[in-house]
Amino acid sequence: IFFLFFLQIECLFFDLTCIGQDMELQLPQQLELLLSLVRDAFLNASDAAPAIRRTLLQLIELQASHWQLPGNTVLYYYPSAK
Repeated sequence: IFFLFFLQIECLFFDLTCIGQDMELQLPQQLELLLSLVRDAFLNASDAAPAIRRTLLQLIELQASHWQLPGNTVLYYYPSAK
């Protein structure tokens, strides 16, 4: 079950990486609802695997930075990219 949930979170992350900006312009209310659910999931996932919490947090930060993470944030999530 963990693996399936993790895959769903990863798919959501990659989908929003691709279409988040467009959703912000064309479907702002739906995106706001979706991200409020993501925030709730992050806040309520204290016992979830660190990988799931990290991906949820990254998604929140991605939206907050207008769909382009700053370099230092990318290095935080992907330290092997140095």
